[in-house]
Amino acid sequence: MVKVVFRSIPWVIPNYANRCFSKSFTTRKTVETAKQIRSLVDEGKIKEAVEFYESQGKKSDYRTLYESLHKLQSDDSKEVLKQLNNADNTEDSDIFNTNIFFSDSVEQAKEIYDKIEEDKKDPNTYDALIAVYLKCENNEDAYKTLEQAIKSEVKVKQKTIKRIIDAFVEDNDIKEAEKVLRLCASYCIEPGTTIYNVVLGGIIKTGDHESAKRLFELMGPDKNKDTFLIMLKNHLQREDQKSVDALLKEFLTETDVKDPLSSVIEAYVEQSKHESVKALLETVEEKYGIKVQEKHKNLVQIQNT
Repeated sequence: MVKVVFRSIPWVIPNYANRCFSKSFTTRKTVETAKQIRSLVDEGKIKEAVEFYESQGKKSDYRTLYESLHKLQSDDSKEVLKQLNNADNTEDSDIFNTNIFFSDSVEQAKEIYDKIEEDKKDPNTYDALIAVYLKCENNEDAYKTLEQAIKSEVKVKQKTIKRIIDAFVEDNDIKEAEKVLRLCASYCIEPGTTIYNVVLGGIIKTGDHESAKRLFELMGPDKNKDTFLIMLKNHLQREDQKSVDALLKEFLTETDVKDPLSSVIEAYVEQSKHESVKALLETVEEKYGIKVQEKHKNLVQIQNT
């Protein structure tokens, strides 16, 4: 086994607070540095990769080094990763967060997580731990970690919330996905339209159309084009013409979506409602005040071919 000797312990965790970073590094330089680290690790030149990393003096390269070593999965790279994970004389949360994110088990992630002082834990810390829980299919603990972060007044990232909801929806556990939304609502956290759309799509897959309608209404002005199209396709599939008419009225006349009629045509054709879309084009100007253009007619013809 190759033993890497470092100038100080722990070699690759320098005290960044005392370093003076040059702001003259360009984006190109950063990309070249990351590329060189990856190249050395891929070639199995672990010691050289570490020395090159240290010579750059940029903590942003730490993630590149760690990720490359983790991907290699050789005995030497695993030994270096072990040294990284055991290092505990730094207060830099970015380093710990990287170590957590690439952990191979919940136990390893928790061990690193517990080293971080509470006031040093930031949104990325919780995001990293939650990512590990979800990777290990431990959705319940991912939710508990989210709850802990929110109660600790950490400004949780939307992508973190979405990860958990995606996991619950993928498992058809809509009640748990809705529980995440309720948690956010109780602390006045706005999950965002994208997350609502994920839950909406999940509810529809379970066949609970009434709950889908309720969530659609609750979203109010937060609905976007995708929200309307998710519901429109559902109504078309169920042949619920009354709901289709109500939705079209709102979507075509009360939103600022650019060219909503084209999106509607595509939804109709996707659901194989070819005759219905032709009938819609014949009445859309009278009903909704939208003039049918040549591109709309062409879209129907193209979709039908």
